[in-house]
Formats: sequence, C-alpha cells, structure tokens
Amino acid sequence: MPSPPPLLPASAAGPDARTTRLALTGVIVTVILWGGNVVLLKALLSHLNAESINTGRFLLASAVLVTLAVRAHGWPRWTWQTWLTVAGVGLLGNSVFQTLFLIGIRLSPAGVAGVVNGLVPVLVLPLGLLLGQAVTR
Repeated sequence: MPSPPPLLPASAAGPDARTTRLALTGVIVTVILWGGNVVLLKALLSHLNAESINTGRFLLASAVLVTLAVRAHGWPRWTWQTWLTVAGVGLLGNSVFQTLFLIGIRLSPAGVAGVVNGLVPVLVLPLGLLLGQAVTR
C-alpha cells in the first residue's frame, strides 16, 4: 500500500524553530500584557482619572504601532480622505470605547473585570463567524 501524500508541499512544511520560538514568545508576552492590563488599570485608577490614563495609553500605543508599521511597510500613501477617516475612527474608538472601558473597570471588582476582559478573545471567533470571516488554522 503506498503512503499517503503529504498534507503540505515541502516548501510549506512549516516555520523553522527560531520562527516558532518567536511566535510563542509573542503569544506569552501578549497573554501577560492582556492579563495584567486590568490589575494595572485598577491600580492607576486610584491615582489618575480615566481621561489621563486613556491619553497616555493612546500616545504610547500610537507611537509603538506607527513605528512598527512604518518599519515593516513604509509610510502609507493614502489620500487625505483616507487619513481623515483613519484619524476619525481612531479618535472616536479611543475616546468612546476606552473611556467606557476604564469607567467599567473602575466600577467593577478586579476579578469581574478580569473575567470580562478575558472573554474578549474567546468571543472573537464567534463574532468573526457571524460576520462571515473564514476560520483558518
């Protein structure tokens, strides 16, 4: 009986060991940051207001993400309408969502806030399926 054909072509056999280690390290760092987020925010909310925290998070995240995106792909060549749309969505999402998020964390016990925050990644799959996104390995 002949052996079955490989599931993947030889060129797509998978990532090398270094790439796998980097990916797993990224996942672990993400989990640590995500899990520590609520605890850190609860501590910060006892010293600062939600708007100050939100501004700091926005500035830090913007600087890091813009730097990484420009390093990887260069500066985007968008029309002014696209720039305006991206800025508007970013500011609206940051000002409304993050402010409500921080108010919710302030008003909730850390355990409840942590469980709710931890459910977000779990809900991404069903939401993606509802929106017609294909599930891949």
